[in-house]
Amino acid sequence: MNRNGRESIFSALPAHRRHREGFTLSEVIVSTALTAMMLLFIYATLLMIMRWWNMGTGMIHIQQSASVAVVKLASQLKCSAIGTITTVEGGAGDADFLMAFASPQDDRGEAHYDHSSGRPLWQKYVVYALVRDAENPSLYRLMGRDYYPSYTITGALSQDNLKFYYTTLPPESTCWTLADRVANLNVDVGIPLDNVSVPRHTVTVSLTTSEEVKDIYGKTTVQKIEVRTKVVLRN
Repeated sequence: MNRNGRESIFSALPAHRRHREGFTLSEVIVSTALTAMMLLFIYATLLMIMRWWNMGTGMIHIQQSASVAVVKLASQLKCSAIGTITTVEGGAGDADFLMAFASPQDDRGEAHYDHSSGRPLWQKYVVYALVRDAENPSLYRLMGRDYYPSYTITGALSQDNLKFYYTTLPPESTCWTLADRVANLNVDVGIPLDNVSVPRHTVTVSLTTSEEVKDIYGKTTVQKIEVRTKVVLRN
């Protein structure tokens, strides 16, 4: 009995339990193993989530870069006309593909149109070229340049004139890179549209870009994204 006349709760325990201190070796080993397994599971789960995240962001980057390039190309093409488009499949110089079309926009971005007829007054040719990537010969860079001829533009450049212009262009001339790691660019002119007051055509522009991304297992894979848009142009 204790001082208060009550029996101590420890007196009810067996003798080997009253004198025990800490954990046994087997208990420590089991608890350590369970903790390690739990931490390993958490680490594997977080690693998988990070790999999914990296793969997703890589795909988003490919999609965005291709979409931005197609949107800019389509916005410039909308101001043009079917009769001013020239393509050269074989390319020229360091380009494997050339495309040019007339634009009514001047060097300040202002568009010029005839007030009486509403027809565009061509100010320049917009030239795009697929230039092979020096680091990866299977891919291209989509390059753009503005060409202001000394004569009044009335139609499309001939293929020979387009090749000559591109190969004789000074290296320091103004140009821009619309997209990197391009696998393919396709410009398809469709049949004329019916039931319209002004004859028009549909032009389909598709751009395929390629990027190396790591999958959820850490393996590097090549992912390709194709972005396609349609533009309606007058003749």
